[in-house]
Amino acid sequence: MISSAQIRLLHTAKSHVKLDDDDWRSLLRAEAGVDTSKDLDNAGMNRVLKRLKKLGFKNTAHRPRRREPNGVITPFQQRMIEDNHARLGFDTSTRRMGFNKRVCGKAFPQTRTEAAKVIEAQNAMLQRGWNAGAATDFSTSAQDPEIIADQRASTTTPTIERSDA
Repeated sequence: MISSAQIRLLHTAKSHVKLDDDDWRSLLRAEAGVDTSKDLDNAGMNRVLKRLKKLGFKNTAHRPRRREPNGVITPFQQRMIEDNHARLGFDTSTRRMGFNKRVCGKAFPQTRTEAAKVIEAQNAMLQRGWNAGAATDFSTSAQDPEIIADQRASTTTPTIERSDA
């Protein structure tokens, strides 16, 4: 016995090729040896459907699949990421890869979904007016003890002296 979805497909095909009830029943008897579509098995349904296709029916139930969201990154997305990196002032590959890794977990986005995350994060930074010149590059200064000491000295809070009045 076939499913209700398969029965609907057959009845759609029947109305598409404009068969009346007598012609429909004679087609069912000739191709599958049954009187109603509910009595069809899978092999009989396939024979009836093949005959309906010869009569002009085109099955649109199996449309081509849309692009997978996790497919390979598109050239447009790649250009968008590169352009946004330039607008953000990420001039070294280290900064670009670090940003990508922070956003999507990989130095280079591989899928459309990962690329979309990177682009969305870049656009958010651009909308906030992020300025690369104001950002500090910690890649070299963090290891230099003199720079660290200077930074600590400049960030100490002044002590407030009390006056006993």
